[in-house]
This record gives sequence, C-alpha cells and structure tokens, in this order.
Amino acid sequence: MRLSHPNVMPVLDADPSRLWFAMPLAEGSLVKLWDAGALGTDRHRVALEVIDQVNQGLEYAHDEGFLHRDVSPGNILGYTRDDGSLLWVVGDWGTVRRPLGETTTPLTLPGEGLGTAGFAAPETYDEDAHLVDVRADVYGLGRVVAWLLTGRWPRPNTPLRPDGALRGFVDETTAFDPNRRPGSMAELRARLRELTTEPPTSARGQVQALLETIDTDSTAARRALEIAFRNSEDSEIWVDEIARLPLNAIRELARQTPDAMADAAQTMLRHSKYETWGNRDFSYANTPLRWVHEVIRVLTQEGQLGLAEDVATIAFECEVEWDRWAQKRITVDWLRSLEEPEGVVLTRAVRRSGARDYYRPLLESGRILSRTLAAEFGR
Repeated sequence: MRLSHPNVMPVLDADPSRLWFAMPLAEGSLVKLWDAGALGTDRHRVALEVIDQVNQGLEYAHDEGFLHRDVSPGNILGYTRDDGSLLWVVGDWGTVRRPLGETTTPLTLPGEGLGTAGFAAPETYDEDAHLVDVRADVYGLGRVVAWLLTGRWPRPNTPLRPDGALRGFVDETTAFDPNRRPGSMAELRARLRELTTEPPTSARGQVQALLETIDTDSTAARRALEIAFRNSEDSEIWVDEIARLPLNAIRELARQTPDAMADAAQTMLRHSKYETWGNRDFSYANTPLRWVHEVIRVLTQEGQLGLAEDVATIAFECEVEWDRWAQKRITVDWLRSLEEPEGVVLTRAVRRSGARDYYRPLLESGRILSRTLAAEFGR
C-alpha cells in the first residue's frame, strides 16, 4: 500500500504474496491502552485527540482513493512521539478498498458485514462492501467515540450515544442512513466544530463564571472587577453581578487597591440610582448600598479619608433617595462608632450630601463617639 502520512500506519516491508508485513512497534491499540489505564481518565480529551488525528489520516487515505472499512479501537494504534505525547495512526488496512481500477479482494458476501462487529457501517451488511463510500469510515470513527465515551462495546446496528458535548457528533456520524452522516472527513471536522464550539461568552457571563469560583480562586473577585471596569456602562454587570461580591472580598480589594475601589463604589452608586432601577425588586437596593458602605468603612480604616469622604457623599445621597430602613440603620450605627479624625471627614460628607435631616432622628438619641458628629447632631 502506497500511503504515506503521519496518521497512517507505515508498512516498512511486506511479502509480495501478502503473507506477512512489518511495521514500527506501537505502544498498543487504543482499546489496549485505554483498558490498561495508560491514557488517564479524561474520556472526552482522549476522544478529541483521536478524532483529530484519525480524521487526518483517513482524509488523506480517502483523497488517495483508499477506503479503510474497519475503523475500530483495535485498529487505531498509539506511538510515542519525542515529546512524550501519543501519535494516533490508523492501522490494519487488510480490509481496505483500493482505488478504482486496482484489485480489491472480496472478503464478504452480502449480509455478512465487513470489519469489526459493532463498528462496521450498516450498509456493509446490506450492500456489496466494495460499493460503500467514505461514510462507512465516518460511521466507524463515530462508533469509536461512542465506545470510548460510554465505556460500552457497541452492538451491530444498535444506537449508542454518550451524554455530554459529543452526543450530537456521535448521533450524526453513526446515523443508520449514510445520507444523514457527514459526507467527508472535512465535513466531519466542520460539523464537530459547529456542534461543540462554545458560543462567545458575554462580559456578564464571564463575571458570573468568576463569581461561581470565588470560594476557591483568590483572584476571581479582582478579575471580575477588571471586566466590570471595562464595561463601566453596563448596569447589569455592576448591580446584578458585582454587587453580589462577598463582603470579605470587597474588604480585601479595598485594602489592596483603595483608589480603584473608590472608583468602583462611585460607579456602583451611579448604576444604583432610583430612576435607573428598572424592574428589579426594590428590596435588592440594599445589596449595592451595602457593597458601597463596606468600601467606605475600609477606606476610613486604612486612612484613605479623602476617598472615603468623596464616596460617602454620593452614598448618603443615594441612601436618602432610596430610604431603605435596613441600610439606614447600618449607616447610623457605623457613624456612632466613628472617632476622630474619621468623624470630621464623615461630618463633611453628611453636609455635602444634604442627608443631615435624614439621619438626624436616629442620631439624636444614643451615644456618638466622634465629637464632631455629636456636635453636628446636637449632642
């Protein structure tokens, strides 16, 4: 056989009468290597590697006029490359259909089937096996993937479909009717990409994915915020996603990057105004308000008093606008606990925001540690 391709088993020497042939020593067949645990445990990864490499070898053979007709796990062989990775090649071309005009030995009679049971295409049982086309090899490759992903040896002409991302690929490549299968290896590759390629993830989707990993990924909160900054006009990212950052993550970010978090807090407040709230539940307003409040607390603790004053001024305006009792109580209790010089700074923020009368009823009773705040509220 004259085929020469990295993914086609090379024949080094052969008896002219076809009694024997010699080829390089392989690590083993796909079925033996998998059963021996030599390929790891990720069936999906191995399946994609096999599809990619076997597909290339078969496409080359088809272009040269050869049809394998027995694509099965035992005929896919693994060779170790110099870098340690496995090269998958298509071997055992004993049932090959040669190009038209060359001799092909008839190996079966109609109804007997051709190739490995469970992997041979249905049409090899019903037609002259010499007349089947490349879609028989498409079927065989699809059945190899089905076997690998399910761990079950397929029964002849019985559907075998795995769960997961490659289910549609297997369903189409192993369709009983060859007219429903991809018509070439190039079409098979294109269909695989179409069926398995993830759609582009939106910025909001990226943030959502990061928030799901925040308990195990120490960089997730920072990366989510970076995406939010690149989409500073997207209120859904800020109010519906970033506002859900855990308080401990907010505190850590505010300590590490006070300027950035001051900007983030002001952006959050801009998107949290009453008139831009849309159809969200009003009670949810406490979430972004608390988010900003936590930033202000850390800024004051870290001595970033100018930043704290600027953010608190806008925050107090927003709290007045929303008039949420729970957040009002949190703010008042915090103001009571402040000492100097923080009290001086927050007194200025109260004055700048015009929120003095809003907080007065709660601050008129009870102890206020800051002399400046106490004087401001007549204590």
